[in-house]
Amino acid sequence: MAGKAPTIFVPKGASTNKPLSFFGKDFYYWKGRMKLFLESKDVDLWDIIKIDSYKPTRRNQARVEINKPKAEWTQEEKPRVLLNSRAMFFLKCALSESEYDK
Repeated sequence: MAGKAPTIFVPKGASTNKPLSFFGKDFYYWKGRMKLFLESKDVDLWDIIKIDSYKPTRRNQARVEINKPKAEWTQEEKPRVLLNSRAMFFLKCALSESEYDK
């Protein structure tokens, strides 16, 4: 119908640019919203949080896998490491000061 206002999908007070703050209540609601927020920024961000962050590694002379120094990272590894930082940044920005200090 002409002249009808568009439906708004972002609730009042919410943002598509910053994560939903967590104040210690309704964790599962926050977790679901946070998962969607992170996946909207990059599909791999939630996996980094849920499974583990990516760490570039190599085998030393004893054939033991060790973390690579930053100077040895390849151009393919750098974007994956950047996703780790983005995931941590969003999580830390979402926590209230009291939750962050716990």
